[in-house]
Amino acid sequence: MRQKVQLLSTGFCLIFGILLTANTKLEEKMFSKECREHLREVEETGIEHMLSALKVAIKLQLLVPALIIHSIAPRFFTRTASNTMRRILNTR
Repeated sequence: MRQKVQLLSTGFCLIFGILLTANTKLEEKMFSKECREHLREVEETGIEHMLSALKVAIKLQLLVPALIIHSIAPRFFTRTASNTMRRILNTR
């Protein structure tokens, strides 16, 4: 099982590396002028931007259960959501 995970990880890294090197030319063809301008403003490639946005989306989704519990029992997770969102905004 461990070897399968390592093999999948290696394959993912290889594919990701190929995508990163091909990304510049791909961006010129795939993204609109507005998208390319936004990527320049945030100083990220399309792949970097996608991964960054997905990371934020996952963090926010992980907050949902804490917020639901907090809505029912306010003594739990009193600062979890606001602290997490503050960290997300401060690291952008």
